[in-house]
Amino acid sequence: MKDQVVIVTGATGALGSAVSGALIEAGAFVVGTFVADAEVTRFDEAFASSKGRYSLHRTDVTDEASVRELF
Repeated sequence: MKDQVVIVTGATGALGSAVSGALIEAGAFVVGTFVADAEVTRFDEAFASSKGRYSLHRTDVTDEASVRELF
């Protein structure tokens, strides 16, 4: 996974955080989506040492316009 870009939907949730963490550890750059602002702070704190290895974007994957904005 080294230097690969991976999109993780729901990246700040419990399962998404675990997946994101594993991908970051494997050397991937994670583009994570989220809906709830409260989870972003928790995610940032958990991965503080990995700044620069991920970016988070508010995206509602059930809304086509929101997904288009991600890209």
